[in-house]
Amino acid sequence: MNNTTFQKIRNDRGVYQIKCDNMIDYSKAIAEIHCEDRFLQMEMVRIISKGTLSQYLKADDETLEIDIFMKKLGFHNDLDEEIESLTTENRDFLNAYVDSVNEFISKGKFPFEFKLVGHKPPKWKLTDIMATIRIMSYIGLSQTQEDMEKFIIKVISLDFPIEKLKTFFNPLLDNINNETVDMLKNLKFKNLTVPNLKKYHAPSIKNSNNWVLSKEITKEDHVIMCSDPHLEVNRLPGIWYEYIAKVGERNFMGISMPGIPGLIMGRNDQVSFSFTYGFMDLVDFFIEDIKDNKILRDGKYVELDLVTETIVRKGKEDYLFSYYKKDGCSLESENFVQKNCLLEDGYYLSKAWYGKKGVGNSLNSLYDFHQCDTADQLQESAKKISISCNWLIGDLDNIIYQQSGQLPNRNSNGIVPIPGWIKGNIDLNKSNESNLMNIKNPKSGFLCTANNNILQKEKPISINLPMGSYRYDRIRNLLSERKDHTCESLKDIQTDLYSIQAEKFLTILLPLIENENLKNKLQEWSKCYKKDLIEPFYFEVIYRNIIKDTVGRFFGLDSWDEIVDQTPILVDFYHFADNLILNEKLRIEWFSDKETFQSFMLDSLRNSIKQIKRSNIKNYGEFNSSSMNNIFFDGKLPKILGFDYGPINLEGSRATIVQGAVFTSHGRNSSFCPSWRFITDMNSKWAYSILAGGVSDRRFSKLYKSEVKEWLEFKYKKISFIQF
Repeated sequence: MNNTTFQKIRNDRGVYQIKCDNMIDYSKAIAEIHCEDRFLQMEMVRIISKGTLSQYLKADDETLEIDIFMKKLGFHNDLDEEIESLTTENRDFLNAYVDSVNEFISKGKFPFEFKLVGHKPPKWKLTDIMATIRIMSYIGLSQTQEDMEKFIIKVISLDFPIEKLKTFFNPLLDNINNETVDMLKNLKFKNLTVPNLKKYHAPSIKNSNNWVLSKEITKEDHVIMCSDPHLEVNRLPGIWYEYIAKVGERNFMGISMPGIPGLIMGRNDQVSFSFTYGFMDLVDFFIEDIKDNKILRDGKYVELDLVTETIVRKGKEDYLFSYYKKDGCSLESENFVQKNCLLEDGYYLSKAWYGKKGVGNSLNSLYDFHQCDTADQLQESAKKISISCNWLIGDLDNIIYQQSGQLPNRNSNGIVPIPGWIKGNIDLNKSNESNLMNIKNPKSGFLCTANNNILQKEKPISINLPMGSYRYDRIRNLLSERKDHTCESLKDIQTDLYSIQAEKFLTILLPLIENENLKNKLQEWSKCYKKDLIEPFYFEVIYRNIIKDTVGRFFGLDSWDEIVDQTPILVDFYHFADNLILNEKLRIEWFSDKETFQSFMLDSLRNSIKQIKRSNIKNYGEFNSSSMNNIFFDGKLPKILGFDYGPINLEGSRATIVQGAVFTSHGRNSSFCPSWRFITDMNSKWAYSILAGGVSDRRFSKLYKSEVKEWLEFKYKKISFIQF
């Protein structure tokens, strides 16, 4: 690459610092460092998004399933309109990135992993950047919502008592009627599973914390921003790529997503910005009436749109399949591989994903972030982003919360499918930006989000399946305790391991525990999920058994095991199950009386004690462990070769500020942990940060695992704006 238009140098931690005069050269510089350090990662995401795993990597049943799923989602489809929405300046910025990536590709210096499978990357296009934005919006974000909605549809269709379902999911199912229940019970296609996309390391950005403090509650009267995105960390490299830049007179530092030019979170001289996933509902299912291979619309049966896709398979014949669409929604049915694509008469589901639209506006906003000098300016840009985010923004004087996302116009709460044949029910247009939530300079002196429910009375309901509030409540409690916060005190909060969930459960559990030794240990436990303690392990065994023996018993133990083993539903939406145990009124509704509930609990506790006694676990870290696997080989190579790291013992739980959630998602070991910690004082030119991984995705680079050890030890590095 031509390196004459910008300078680049690594600091003492291997983080690139780039210096240039304008945004075009800045884009070229980002492309160069992305390709040098993360080309394997960005090309893998492109292969996945195009549905070409079978073509470029390997052709088996698993990759075929994923390719079919991705082709139906169409991450690369309908992008002409999005390209047209780009501003002239941003289009030039993005094309400069593409040109530099293609210059790297033209030299043929690909990662050896691609040489191993004979993959020669084709030229990059502007649409590849857009598809990366789309896949960020779907995998782990909209997909989580889809998992939960499919679960609700499944339990309704399997004839579970609807009144108990209503109390469990209160108030989400309040408006469901018998007619809808009957239609869902009689669906012609009930394969409501989602393939394991994360096995191939598509970026997933889901459970996170962030908070920003005003001058009123900091020791130096300075605004301070804390960012803590949580995502899958049992992979190398980590998802984020960190860099520092000086463009003209402007300074930047923060993280980017390889494949997309510019910062996604971080700060410039005047403004800081970060986000957590907003849990806005961007997936809807509709009930469709099919007769004579036609679909009901406004009282008439009309033709369906048949789409045929081709999947090129390495060393095998091409695979052709067809599926039906209508009004922007794809029909949930078998994929047809023969010419006679006939549907049985009856009710089906169709799926709408609203996150497809608005990619161009999202890229315009990310470009504009670099030009903003005030929090108000950045807020205006953030609200145009199509991904569901809770943005926190701070400048020298102000702190702001801004919701973003392609909030749809809908005639329902978005959880229960409604008939697609009724005019107005399917509307893929987004709601007005004025309906997005926002807050500026609250009286509390801080803003905080942790995937919790955020409601403003004057706004429409946009979040219907948030996470529980344990992390949010703990952060708020700690921030409220003092008026003299510093970066050091905020490090303590960002690495806090206390569990409000455990505290609440133990008030109910301790009186019922018959084993005095176990009872005393849990009573004296600090409620902190430290890796060298045994008590968190004891609590986890008890908690999981109780949820299984109460909620799982209701849904059916076999199906409950499938839910826990194959999806992240319990990890994301555990608060529904918790509410059943902790809410006395709800317990009575479910278990008829106090004695029945206690009987369930006692049996579960006795089984837990037996399980604990049989266990050889010595501490929580041993129990809550995972390996950080190379994104290409995924743990298939001998450990001695050094592509993987671990096992690592993770601290924290699903409900602590430091999430240490290790679980199974669609058949694969996964995790949610802090992936990048970032704390910055807006009156300074520096920040504290640490990545869950390393700078490079090249196994034989010294930067491959460069920050793992310090990340595990809750240590930070100090980074500053450009020094050369």
